[in-house]
Amino acid sequence: MKWVGNYWAAICTPQKPAHVLRGHALFILARITVITGFFLAIMAMFGAVPSWKGLLAWPAAVLTGMAFTLPIMAYAITLSADVALSNLFRFVMTPLFLFSGTFFPWQQLPHWAYPLAYATPLWHGTELCRSLTLGTATWGSSAVHVAYLATLAVVGLLVGQITYRRRLYV
Repeated sequence: MKWVGNYWAAICTPQKPAHVLRGHALFILARITVITGFFLAIMAMFGAVPSWKGLLAWPAAVLTGMAFTLPIMAYAITLSADVALSNLFRFVMTPLFLFSGTFFPWQQLPHWAYPLAYATPLWHGTELCRSLTLGTATWGSSAVHVAYLATLAVVGLLVGQITYRRRLYV
């Protein structure tokens, strides 16, 4: 918002801050959908999707992306300097990768770290997509993962409406 000024140009039209938020979120949703679709297609070409349930990993990956996008959008609009984004990546995103089980099995973590892994949205997205692509997904665990990610996305959208309104109405 500060460096490019796109939001200020949009807000000078009859749009409201909630419209700007939703429009930008829809743009990011479209990008995530295309990127994850290509990734899933390449996985399938290499035989990494042995089950038909693997097709459900596409919307699961999109939901995981939105569970990250919307809260970060709600936070980023409040910033006046980009240093806080560096801190976000250093102190939030990096530990998410460490505790999510994306790169190595989370069961190798010490037992005291298990609750940290369960609390991260990336763990839920990773477990959901992995179980769907491998065909080992159950309705119960998948519902828990989807509910967690959807709740995070909805909360991010609601908080984003507040922070966008505060920042864009001067």
